[in-house]
Amino acid sequence: MRLRSKVLAAALTLCATALPAMAQECGGDFETWKQGVAAEAKAAGVGTAGLDALEAATFDDKVLARDRAQGVFTQTFVEFSNRMISAYRLKQGAANMKKYADVFARADQQFGVQAPIIAAFWALETDFGAVQGDFHTLSALVTLSHDCRRPQLFRPQLIPLLQLIDR
Repeated sequence: MRLRSKVLAAALTLCATALPAMAQECGGDFETWKQGVAAEAKAAGVGTAGLDALEAATFDDKVLARDRAQGVFTQTFVEFSNRMISAYRLKQGAANMKKYADVFARADQQFGVQAPIIAAFWALETDFGAVQGDFHTLSALVTLSHDCRRPQLFRPQLIPLLQLIDR
């Protein structure tokens, strides 16, 4: 039960931190929108590698189709948690938190996010790395940021991803 509370807390934290205003509005012509994002990124210090990656990013209809087909949005939290939290994931989560304790401690110190929260997202999103996915990350994020359905969840991550690409 304790892990479920932490998963709920993590989800609420994620939603609360994703609310900052966005400089480039969602929707409209995709290429024009990307040019606006590029100007914002350049002003934020994103260099050539990040800007080139943004220019190469494409709109992916499959990302939107998958996003809109997620059954999780029709489930209650209890239904979702009963389906997603298993004895295996709890055991793997505990083992990974022990194995990577130093990494989790640094993340907590640097970002203020505790190990159980990170481990919960790691479990739910990738089953601890077993599922990597086959979408181009930047194109998926650009697509979801441009879409007006839930840009507040995705848009705040776009400039930091471009900055990461620059590294």
